[in-house]
Amino acid sequence: QQDMSGILARLYNPVFRRTSTYIFAVACGAFAFERIIDGASEWFWNRHNRGKLWQHVKHRYRPAEDDDE
Repeated sequence: QQDMSGILARLYNPVFRRTSTYIFAVACGAFAFERIIDGASEWFWNRHNRGKLWQHVKHRYRPAEDDDE
């Protein structure tokens, strides 16, 4: 239990002791969490729907651009 109190003290003193640093840590954590979840869900969605999304099939429906016009 001595080791755990040392770890908690290292986290408590610089971060949780003052309200301003606690709010800042929560905001930074929320931002990082949002970015990670957004990137992971975007990757999963693109992988699951490969070949069905506009970015994958647009070459089939757009006419080729002519250079002689």
